[in-house]
Amino acid sequence: MTAERRSEADRPADEGAKARTRALRYLQARERSPLEVRERLRRYGYEEDLVAEVTAWLEQIGLLDQDRFARALATARLNAGWSRRRILAELAGKGVTSPEAEAAVGAATAGSMASNNGAGPVEGDPACDEGSEDALLVGLVRRRFGRQLVEDPEGGQRRALAFLVRRGHDWERARRVIRAVSEVLPPG
Repeated sequence: MTAERRSEADRPADEGAKARTRALRYLQARERSPLEVRERLRRYGYEEDLVAEVTAWLEQIGLLDQDRFARALATARLNAGWSRRRILAELAGKGVTSPEAEAAVGAATAGSMASNNGAGPVEGDPACDEGSEDALLVGLVRRRFGRQLVEDPEGGQRRALAFLVRRGHDWERARRVIRAVSEVLPPG
């Protein structure tokens, strides 16, 4: 290949097909951002005009959608207990603009609250407002550490605090969530 860009007419027909196939294979595992797909195709050595052509084709047929990607990633990370700040940073690193990322995290929070399947705070829980991220974290900590918090309260609290801090939450929020969980758990 020469350093000059080839025109579309000069490019071998199978090169475009190979690039589309590689992009489709890359999208099989999970949603991807347009930036991730472009970077992957560049890594394989495809020229910029072909990369742009393939990403435009994927967007046109609906397989590449930045908003859908941002919502899916935000939902997955929120359900894993990640902090809003950490999710926004990851989305920014994947090429999602700040307003799109904020909207995705907001939608993910609302969706997670609606589909919480009873994993959130119990009725009458004084420490958590139903619409807050804290409510999601209370549900997550109850699922992951509930038994440990009953059998070994001190050790369970230490592990749950470390878990939340590793996911980007500040100490104040982590302590508030642990306190809320401890209030609703039966005594050991």
